[in-house]
Amino acid sequence: KRFKKLCPNCIVIFDVHNVVQKESSSLDRYFTRLALGKANKFIMHGELTVNEFRNFFPEWEITVGHDQFDFSNERKEILCLFHPNYDLFDVNGAFNPHAFKASLGLKGFVFMFFGFIRKYKGLHYAIEAFASFSKKYPDSSLLIAGELFWAKAHEKNFLQSVQNMIFKSVKRIFLGKAAEESNYNPLEMIKKYGIEDKVVVINTFIPNEEVHQYFKVADAVLNLYEYATPSGIESIAYQFGVQLVATPAGHFKNAIKDGVNGYLSKSFEIQHIMDAMEKAFQNPVGRNDIIDYGKQFSWKNYANAITKGMK
Repeated sequence: KRFKKLCPNCIVIFDVHNVVQKESSSLDRYFTRLALGKANKFIMHGELTVNEFRNFFPEWEITVGHDQFDFSNERKEILCLFHPNYDLFDVNGAFNPHAFKASLGLKGFVFMFFGFIRKYKGLHYAIEAFASFSKKYPDSSLLIAGELFWAKAHEKNFLQSVQNMIFKSVKRIFLGKAAEESNYNPLEMIKKYGIEDKVVVINTFIPNEEVHQYFKVADAVLNLYEYATPSGIESIAYQFGVQLVATPAGHFKNAIKDGVNGYLSKSFEIQHIMDAMEKAFQNPVGRNDIIDYGKQFSWKNYANAITKGMK
């Protein structure tokens, strides 16, 4: 209301990536309703998010379109677009991927899990599937680049100890008991399967300036999510032309097209995940083909779609 008084002619649009976080509390949902209830126009990146939004506001009459907003009225309206590609990472800078790959101890075909390690992202599927895959194809490696979301690797460090205390407080406020992840540590599975010599773990946050190094040595990105709205990792993969191997969860069921931008597992069964990995290994999609495919998801196209209905 205050904003409307200051700028009565302004159009307020919410870009909704997730309606609520994957694991939410009643407090989380309360503030989400409070914020989203202030607008009439919303942008979303996939049908799954649209359905979540409808369920979150069952009392609203909402129009969903894929072309443009109708700014002539204040009707609740969703414009369903796409997750735009990132373009901030170093794609063409001087970098020797072969030397970096060797320095990490990676060999052969490299599968990569990238980003925060959270249960819904399915790293446990990746490790189990790779353990079997590497027996059949020993000239392969698994690169895990990213930190455990609710835990820190070096708890003796003072700063990280403080971070741990803050994280525990945040969990108590914003996560229900059922969503507790503190015991989720799939990295322990590496020793269980005896694949320490085939897996490289970079258990830390990867800064933007170093992201290109990992995507340039990866031959395929593993997005084996249990629950999937449009993924930022998918968008980074398009920028670097890296094929994706994904589970048929949410957004990925329609986004990943076999032989076009990667390969989709038929189910969450380990054998089916291995089958998709094998397709990526034996018939990899070319990097340039994936880069070309991803151009349709540019920020320019995104901005044009949003402003199309404006006068």
